[in-house]
Amino acid sequence: MVVFRKFKTFLLYSLIACWCLEGIRSVQAQESSPNIKVISSLRVYSDIAQQIGGRFVHSEAILSGSLQDPHLFELPPMAVKTIEHGAVFIRNGMGYDNWFEKILTSHVISRDKMICVSCFLALKENTNPHLWFSVPDMKKLAIRLSEKFSALLPTQKVVFADNLARFEKALDKIEEKQQEIRQRFSGLSYAATEPVFNIMLDSLGFHTINLPFQMAMMNETEPSPQEIALLEMAIQSHKIRLFFYNTQVITPLSTKITVMAKEARIPVIGVSESLPVDKNYQDWMNLLLNTLVEELQKK
Repeated sequence: MVVFRKFKTFLLYSLIACWCLEGIRSVQAQESSPNIKVISSLRVYSDIAQQIGGRFVHSEAILSGSLQDPHLFELPPMAVKTIEHGAVFIRNGMGYDNWFEKILTSHVISRDKMICVSCFLALKENTNPHLWFSVPDMKKLAIRLSEKFSALLPTQKVVFADNLARFEKALDKIEEKQQEIRQRFSGLSYAATEPVFNIMLDSLGFHTINLPFQMAMMNETEPSPQEIALLEMAIQSHKIRLFFYNTQVITPLSTKITVMAKEARIPVIGVSESLPVDKNYQDWMNLLLNTLVEELQKK
């Protein structure tokens, strides 16, 4: 009888120990699994959100491919279904991702879940919409995300702050590189098929000579014959040091002008509107700046 009681006591303690262990495992699983789902219109914002949120965030982008044209993008049916499970939504604004804004509105997503980048930066509607090429503005976005995640998951506030500090440090180095380029090449003239990279180039002190042409191409209208002639003349007379083209939007006119620049032996650099699938934000910016310097040093 004594042995049986001891066995029952042992069995009871064993069950309690198992329950406790299972509880610990459950807590650990919750701690290690994503707790905040972030849905962004663009991959670049999804990447920044993931870097700030770390393992406590699951971040995904609707426009995830690096070769898709954002202006011609159509929302797939499967993407609509994922909207319902999001805790934070990031969009660019300024008409760049209207398709995302429309779907958020149709799902009646509360405003406190949305982050409109151009809105909190208080930018005017006619501003260049390629906002991610502004390193200081992406710092501001990272701060906003850290604050948002900390409010949703206060127990991990220190983690988000550490991730933010690491991200800011990486961007500080990019800004140092920008300053070095500005000191060496400020005042340089360039042309482009579209104003994709202009925000970054403006920060370097560069000057574009064909903005009306670029705006027409971006808005999917044909540049005037006069604008085309002025650009061709600038290329042939070497009035520009660099030429940039949008790798995601290739038209007969953009191809013709790009070939003309190459034949004139003007350094030509392709820039995508979308974050490459094998890069994070800071690696992408460093790659573009390094490529720019390499091309200028060839002259």
